[in-house]
Amino acid sequence: MPHCLYLKHLGIVPGDRANPCKGLMKPITIVYSSKKGYPLVHQCTKCGHLSRNKVAMDCTQED
Repeated sequence: MPHCLYLKHLGIVPGDRANPCKGLMKPITIVYSSKKGYPLVHQCTKCGHLSRNKVAMDCTQED
């Protein structure tokens, strides 16, 4: 089963799906946060936007 850490640049505010960019969000690094664990940092390959995203340890997505 393949595992992909790319996302699609969809939201302006988390959950709104209102961003017109729709570029691919490439995982570029992982950082440590004492409150949130180890979020991945993604950068949009189209517009350059950076975002941090929590990682679910027990997440499996069917492709």
